[in-house]
Amino acid sequence: MTLCVLGGGIAGLTAAHYALNNPAVKRIVVLESSSRLGGWIQTTRNPDGVLYEKGPRTVRPAGPQGANTLALVEDLGLADSVRPVTYGHPSSTNRLVLVGGKLHKLPSTLSSVFRNLPPFSRPLALAVFKDLLSPRIKCEDTSLYEFVARRLGNDIAQYAIDPMVRGICAGDSKQVSVHFIAKYLHQMEQETGRITFGVARDYLKGFVVKPEVPLVENLELVKQARGEKWAVWGLENGLESLVETLQK
Repeated sequence: MTLCVLGGGIAGLTAAHYALNNPAVKRIVVLESSSRLGGWIQTTRNPDGVLYEKGPRTVRPAGPQGANTLALVEDLGLADSVRPVTYGHPSSTNRLVLVGGKLHKLPSTLSSVFRNLPPFSRPLALAVFKDLLSPRIKCEDTSLYEFVARRLGNDIAQYAIDPMVRGICAGDSKQVSVHFIAKYLHQMEQETGRITFGVARDYLKGFVVKPEVPLVENLELVKQARGEKWAVWGLENGLESLVETLQK
């Protein structure tokens, strides 16, 4: 059987890589419209050793998707090239947003969410009360901006979510689906009427019913990421190393 993969970005290359393990696949063809593979991932390496990432700079290890990406890295033999950044490191906690010509540091500690810090008009902790007082709107999908503004407040949607989406994918949070990064929160609203109720329910449920641990969580690199509390990680020679190894 010949397998045709549309797109030579990281998703297409990864699909082709894992398809090699299928004995029924005898030939794999990757179709890419541009002159290079890798999609948004592109690293410029300078003679002085400085790296410039023209696309994503780091990868988050959180959740099943993060574990699967680390499994890919380990499978490709790139584990020794991983350069992690842990929670608490300045580069993972210092997030700045430009508002009115001024840079503002976003709240990053528990105490900071209880303080009134610009550009937000009120402490972020009050978003809980916004959620509790806002009625549920039954829907299968909505924009990420609309959902966050409705449930947590306009400030969070405008000054936290919108810049984050622009930074992740150069997208518009008013056009991007809530399922892009907040699928779980939207599910909690739909099931229980409030994000707060849903998160509390699942938190308490975790003490009663222990969730099944996926096999990928037992990989050494994944366990290292969990144990050392990685916030994000990159690769020694840039993220394009991942693309180059997949090409081989």
